Amino acid sequence: MPLVTLTCSKPYYPSEASQPPYRGREQITATLASDLPRLIIECSDALGLEPGTPAEAVQVDIKQFHPLSVNAVDVWVHVQLSENYSRATKARDALISILEDYFKENRSEPNWALDMFWGPGHGKYSFRSGETMTW
Repeated sequence: MPLVTLTCSKPYYPSEASQPPYRGREQITATLASDLPRLIIECSDALGLEPGTPAEAVQVDIKQFHPLSVNAVDVWVHVQLSENYSRATKARDALISILEDYFKENRSEPNWALDMFWGPGHGKYSFRSGETMTW
């Protein structure tokens, strides 16, 4: 199950105080967060995800860098996968391409970074529909 954390600098962080509809840089992060499950599932083969993995299995969290963070980028995309890591380079390249295209299409050029991790993750996800996924 892919776990994604977007950590943002203050201008890119869609805070609770600003509330939707977000504008400007906050909108870029808010839209990216809502689009990431679909984008990740579209390249599920490159990421080594199990066939049939639903977009609902992709969890996205948004955090803000601490105000005293040093050398922080505008948007840091941290992806943790529990699936097959034998295709790590292919998976990394696929996500880089998706993010580059995404920022280009949205006419945004934040400083950004991508980190991907494969852990020995084992767990279960239970959907409201009663379906479950285990890994």
